[in-house]
Amino acid sequence: MSNYKQIGLYWGERSILCVEILGHDNTRILSIPVEFNPDKILPPQLPAAANKAGEVLKNFLANNRIQADDFNIALPSKDIIFRTFVIPWMPANEIKGAVDFEAGKYIPFSLEELRYSYHVVQQTEESVKRLRIIFVAIRNDTLETYKNILGNAALNVKSIEPAQVALIRTLTMNNAIGESEVGAIVEQQNTSGKITIVHNRVPLFVREFQVRLPSGTPMNPAQAEANKQNQFVNEIRISLDYFARQDSALAANKIILISDTLNHSLVDQIRADLNVQDVLALSSKQLIGNKDAININYIAAFGAAVFGEVDLDLNINFSDAAKRSRGRKRKKTTMSFNLKAVLPALLISIGLVGGIVYYTQSELSKTRAQIAQLKTELGDKYVDMDTETIEMQNAKVIRKQKNYEEVRIESAIARFMQEIPPLLPDGAWLDEFRVSYKETGFIDKPVISINGYVYDEVKNEQFRLVYRLQKGLQESPVFSEAFENIDLLTTETQQMEGFDVTYFKLRCE
Repeated sequence: MSNYKQIGLYWGERSILCVEILGHDNTRILSIPVEFNPDKILPPQLPAAANKAGEVLKNFLANNRIQADDFNIALPSKDIIFRTFVIPWMPANEIKGAVDFEAGKYIPFSLEELRYSYHVVQQTEESVKRLRIIFVAIRNDTLETYKNILGNAALNVKSIEPAQVALIRTLTMNNAIGESEVGAIVEQQNTSGKITIVHNRVPLFVREFQVRLPSGTPMNPAQAEANKQNQFVNEIRISLDYFARQDSALAANKIILISDTLNHSLVDQIRADLNVQDVLALSSKQLIGNKDAININYIAAFGAAVFGEVDLDLNINFSDAAKRSRGRKRKKTTMSFNLKAVLPALLISIGLVGGIVYYTQSELSKTRAQIAQLKTELGDKYVDMDTETIEMQNAKVIRKQKNYEEVRIESAIARFMQEIPPLLPDGAWLDEFRVSYKETGFIDKPVISINGYVYDEVKNEQFRLVYRLQKGLQESPVFSEAFENIDLLTTETQQMEGFDVTYFKLRCE
C-alpha cells in the first residue's frame, strides 16, 4: 500500500471537524476549536481574525500530531451558491456564453465577484434536446479568506469543495444512493435541517431551514419533540413541492434521512405524510464507521478525506491546486498486491496467453494470404481501365491493405492480463475474467468483464478498495488507451464463510 495520506476538514461555524483515515485500522475524528464566521466579522478586522484562526489550526494539528500529504476542505452550504436551470441545446463552444448570460438572471452578484464552475447534463423532453446546467459558485472574497487561514496554518490544500458534494461521495461509497436515482438527502439536526435533491449523484437543489418551537406555548418534552418533528416533515414537503414546480420531469422517489442517531419515528411519519415509501435512515456513526461521530457534519469531512477515491459526475474544486493540475494526468500510485489473491488471475493469464498467441499467429498467416490474394485479384482488373477508375481502385486497395496491416500481431488480451495483478489492492481477488467482442466495423473490439471480491475488517474500507481498483484501471496506460469506458457496474455485500465481503463487477469497453 502507498504511504500517501490525505485528511478531510469540514469548516463549521464554531469548529473545524477533522477526519483522518488510518489505513485499515480505524477512522480518527477530531473537533478543532477554530471559531471563524466571516459573516460576523467587520471587513477591516478580517486579516487579523484570519491570522489568529490560522495559528489556532496550525497549533492544534501539531499538538495532536496530525500530518498528511494533502488536506481536503469541505465548505458549508451557506457559503456556496447552487443554481439549476435549463437552456436550449447548443454546441459545446457556445455553452459558456449562454451559462454566463443565464446565471446573471438567478444570482445577485456579478460573475466577476465569483469563482464558479458548472456541470452540463443533456436531456430530451418530447423529442426536444435541452441542456440542464448545474451552476456552483462561491464569492471570491469568501474563498480568499478561507485560503488565507489555510495558508497561515501551512497546509498543503488539494481540494476545496462544497460540503454537499463531499456528502454525496460518502453516500456513494456506502452504496446508499444509486447512479440513476432521484433522491432527497435530508440532514436532521436539533433545531435545523437541510435538504439536497440529487439526480445521478449530482446536487440539483439545496435548501436549509430552521425548526423552532412556538413562543409562549408551554409544552412537555414529548409535545415539544412531536411539534419539532411535524415542522421538520412539513419543511421537507415544502422543499419537494417547490422542486417539483421548478422541474416537473424529475420527482424524488427516495429519501435518505441522516441524523446523529437513527430516528425511526420520523421515518414512519415521512412515509405516512409524504407518501414516499423508500426512506433510508442512516447515522453519522454508520456512514464513517466511528462510534464517536455524533455530529453529522463529520460525514462531509469523511467525504473530503476520500477525495479522488470515488468518481462522481460532478467534481468541484475551488483550490489553487486544481488550477495547477488542470490538463495534467494524475500521477499513478504504486500499490503492492497479495499473491494469494491474484494467483487465480495469473493462472488464467498463463493459459489464456498461450492460447491467444497460437490463435493470433494462425490468424496472421490467414491475413497475409488474404492480402496477397487481394493484391493479385485487384491487379488483374487494371487492364483496359481509364486513369480515374485506376486511381479509385488503387485508393481502395490501399485502404484495405492498411486495415489488414493494422491487425495486431501481439495479443492485446495478454497485455491486459499482465497489467491486472499489480493493480489489485490487498484483500482483492478475481472470480471471473471474461472477454467478448463487439463488432465495430473491420476489426472486432474486445469487451472485458472483471468480477471479483474484496475483503477488509473495516467494512467501509471494502468499497474504497473497489474504487481504488477501478481508478487504477482508468489510470493504467494499457487500459486507458484501449477502452473509452471503465465502469463499475455493481457492488454487493455478501457473506463468505462467515465474513462480510463485497462483490464487484467492472466492465471495460
